[in-house]
Amino acid sequence: ASDSATVDSSGKMEGHSKPMDILTPRERAVAVDVCGGATNKEVARVLGITERTVKAHLATTFEKLEVRDRLQLALQLKPYCS
Repeated sequence: ASDSATVDSSGKMEGHSKPMDILTPRERAVAVDVCGGATNKEVARVLGITERTVKAHLATTFEKLEVRDRLQLALQLKPYCS
């Protein structure tokens, strides 16, 4: 099995790959902060972006990783979160 991720036309992950591989650097930063327990407001402040942008990154991340909420995100990304 390959470690490289492929993303289909809908943006969802195909194959067996690390979840972080299909996220953009900013989506990764938001996801790691969120799975570490940060609120949207805290993530926005730390990253210097708006809460609306945090929500947009989370929505894209949820779709790409096929999760419904922050808990599922945290469970899937547990190895990457502190």
